[in-house]
Amino acid sequence: MPQWATVREVAVFLLFTIYFLLYGLTPIFGGDGLGLVGADEPRYAQVAREMLARHDWITPTLNGTPWLEKPPLYYWQAMIAFAIFGVRDWVARVPSAIDASLVVLAVYFFLKKLRPGFHLDGALMTASAAGLVGFAHSASTDMPLAAMFSLAMLCCVVIAAPLGMLVGYVLPREMEGTLLLLTAVALQMIIDPASRIAKLTPFWSSREIGTYAVDHTGTGYLVRGAVHGAVVILLMLAFVAIASSARLRRRSHLRRA
Repeated sequence: MPQWATVREVAVFLLFTIYFLLYGLTPIFGGDGLGLVGADEPRYAQVAREMLARHDWITPTLNGTPWLEKPPLYYWQAMIAFAIFGVRDWVARVPSAIDASLVVLAVYFFLKKLRPGFHLDGALMTASAAGLVGFAHSASTDMPLAAMFSLAMLCCVVIAAPLGMLVGYVLPREMEGTLLLLTAVALQMIIDPASRIAKLTPFWSSREIGTYAVDHTGTGYLVRGAVHGAVVILLMLAFVAIASSARLRRRSHLRRA
């Protein structure tokens, strides 16, 4: 049975996240009272509607003319939302709310692993940020782009944590370890990202995920980035575990009795 503190924490997290990100979006919260506004919302919703009508997941069009100025992630999400809930104004905003919720969930679980005790506060701070709340209620490509960038940055930090532990074991002095990390980042920026050697750098996954979010690319970039990041994290954790075990064997006073 889950502890009462855990149930209360999850309840508070869901309550505040739903309030900040979904209030005024769905019909039950009054979301059907506001139509699409400005120039961008009707344009992006129309592009997704036309793609759904043609059953075309490849070429975005606006009034029958190819519209290739934005990444297609929002259009794909809006097409799925239209197919499920129907073509309505409030449905066009659902993808942004989902992406914003993913960011909040990512922050919650990320902090729960690396900064336990602060994870709920950090997630609620993210959910109540004015920019996140605003873009979560708009039918635009901004929130999907921001969500992918946020996930890419969190991926970098998750990779950097075990990498920093490994560097700290190899180079106990802080200055040398910092210089080594900066060197790794510098090499990541200098090396041609399309080359094979670039794939051996620890932060190559962030480049792939960022490219998927910004450019008009297929899901291959996202898959390669996620797989590369997972492999790097597992390798770094394995190296840290091996190094820590070796250190404990040499220092018997650090082992538990």
